[in-house]
Amino acid sequence: MGLWAACGDEALRTVQGDTSGTFLRGAENWPALQRGELDRAHPLVALVGDLRSLLALNGTEHEQIRRLLRPAFTPAAVKQRRSQIEAITERLLDGMEQAGPRVDLLDYAWELTVEVFLDLFGLGAEHAATLTDITTRAFALSDPGVHEEARAYIADLLDRRSPEAEGDLISLLAAAQREGDVSRADAVDTCYLLIVAGFDTTLGALLNSAHALLTHPDQRDLVLSGRVAWAPAVEECLRRYSSVATLPIVFTTRDVELCGTELPAGAGVLLGIAAAGLDPHRWQDPEVFDVTRNPRGHLAFGHGPHLCLGAHLARLELETALSGLLTRFPHLELAGPVPPLPSFMIRRPASLPVNLGSGAVHAA
Repeated sequence: MGLWAACGDEALRTVQGDTSGTFLRGAENWPALQRGELDRAHPLVALVGDLRSLLALNGTEHEQIRRLLRPAFTPAAVKQRRSQIEAITERLLDGMEQAGPRVDLLDYAWELTVEVFLDLFGLGAEHAATLTDITTRAFALSDPGVHEEARAYIADLLDRRSPEAEGDLISLLAAAQREGDVSRADAVDTCYLLIVAGFDTTLGALLNSAHALLTHPDQRDLVLSGRVAWAPAVEECLRRYSSVATLPIVFTTRDVELCGTELPAGAGVLLGIAAAGLDPHRWQDPEVFDVTRNPRGHLAFGHGPHLCLGAHLARLELETALSGLLTRFPHLELAGPVPPLPSFMIRRPASLPVNLGSGAVHAA
């Protein structure tokens, strides 16, 4: 497709932070697509081609929808979920202890993130399998038909939501659609983005972080001993092992030089989120996983107008789940191969088998 990729920290910041209109999102800004030179059935083209979501909107349209969603993701709103997330974590750890000694942490990560996720959207447990299937297929980029299937499913959720319902994202978007604050297409595609971006990314970050700490026992000991707090340790996990590998696509509206490279007008630029965390111009010894470093400023949650709305919630889930897991099972160890998920967009293990070890530690 002749795409470029912004992989360095400076390049990614420039592209994501642009407010001049040089780098725009949305299929209408993809000249090759508009000229009919690309196969619309290609999974990546289908993903970008006709979806109207926060990832595809610019300027005031983008800000309007962010403003609508922002109250659900403020630090204060997220703080109210802490006790719920702690209770879910403890219950899952109890179940893991009973099921051991060998378990797959994929199950732990999935059950935690999907339960928080369903509550955020006001959905029951019967929706878990469908949402997981949609997310997995969307990120695999192997089934372009998943987008229309997902839209139909989400449209039905919005249509069925009672006008009296409130306090969750489905109700919020349904009300905004009824009142004319957002179009039906924007409501459906925004919900689709929140489902895809809000689930597997957090699940992947949890698996990546657990794997990192298990394979770096010296770093795990620093955190468990209290010499390093969980919050900065999680930030280092996010920098070094971002679950978001690559995001599509931003388009140049004019000829432009980006970090010494000349890009023509109409160029498609992929966002190399994980690569930016390994930029040697930004980080000293970037390949080294070091929980004592200051990883502030990493780009795992993006940058600029498109900074991830769910960053506060993801951090809370990660800190709670990781601290609970490794405090309960301080002798946790890998129990087999860790295969990667086949996706160029999401970077995480397809499974993470572990032995719980002896001497589970319970809070007093």
